[in-house]
Amino acid sequence: MPNVARRDEKDFYGSSITVSLHDWFPKKAHRCQPLDERWQMPQSDTPLCDLLDYDADEVADTSTAQERFLKLADEWSQATMHVSSASDLINDARYQEIISLGWDAVPYLLTDLQRNKRFWFPALAAITGVRPFDPGDSSNPRRMTEAWVKWGRRKGLI
Repeated sequence: MPNVARRDEKDFYGSSITVSLHDWFPKKAHRCQPLDERWQMPQSDTPLCDLLDYDADEVADTSTAQERFLKLADEWSQATMHVSSASDLINDARYQEIISLGWDAVPYLLTDLQRNKRFWFPALAAITGVRPFDPGDSSNPRRMTEAWVKWGRRKGLI
């Protein structure tokens, strides 16, 4: 890739990684297609427990997705209150667990982003596979927040 902005960082385990802007933005080939046509919420008639190799009743969590999200988000905020590294924020186990909640967490991520302005951009991108903001706005949290909230409203998620 010619002239790509890159930065070397350490991951959660201390290993060197290279972070590239191309990891954060869609390929140019998709620009001609409107974002709404590229985005589609996953649909499946097969319950997740049928796709996995375990009995869902044995590992069922009695809390709702909202309760789990709120608990994890509060714990993450407290644990990373004085952390300034984006990779450290993202690699935190609680942040990764929020991402693992998948689409169930998206409405709560968007609402929390709108109200509390927490750093949910990578989580939203990881779950949804889209970045509804202009790449030129990637250093402007206010404009990125506005774009995500507008996207969430258009999709009926908030």
